[in-house]
Amino acid sequence: MRILISNDDGIYSPGIRALARIASRFGEVRIVAPDVERSSMGHAITHSRPLRVRRTPIEDFEAYRVDGTPADCVYLALLNLLPRKPALVAHPGEEMCFVLEGNVEFQVGDDTIALERGDSIHLRSDVPHMAWARGAGNARLLMVTSIENQSAIAVEWWSHIACRKSERESTAKGRAK
Repeated sequence: MRILISNDDGIYSPGIRALARIASRFGEVRIVAPDVERSSMGHAITHSRPLRVRRTPIEDFEAYRVDGTPADCVYLALLNLLPRKPALVAHPGEEMCFVLEGNVEFQVGDDTIALERGDSIHLRSDVPHMAWARGAGNARLLMVTSIENQSAIAVEWWSHIACRKSERESTAKGRAK
């Protein structure tokens, strides 16, 4: 199992080390967290400047600090810092996803749903889920995530962030061995 750990207390917080130690009993841990404390900014996304990523020694873990928000850390991890893309993700709240271009295979728990341009799906995002481009082309999604008592965030998501179905199947076969 691959485990990504991030927080809003910053890369040097004692809690992130303790969590990483415990999580390492269950799988491969990678830490990507803000370079400083960023409480109350968990869903903010930096768009006004480039982000800096620096490899940071945290015990024996592969860790990176980012001069951005917790959401920036997770997006950078998914885009560039994880050796393999996650099979499924889960987080608090609800999502509304709109297919802007292409065809998408959306997995929510054990259900797989085929979506085309113009289709949408609403889901509880605490249920493990992920979207992949179907067929040879790319797909583009608009994802709106809402968490109780917080502002909704919207993210335009290109399918190359998530692995293709063939990658997911080979990863699943590798896990089954």
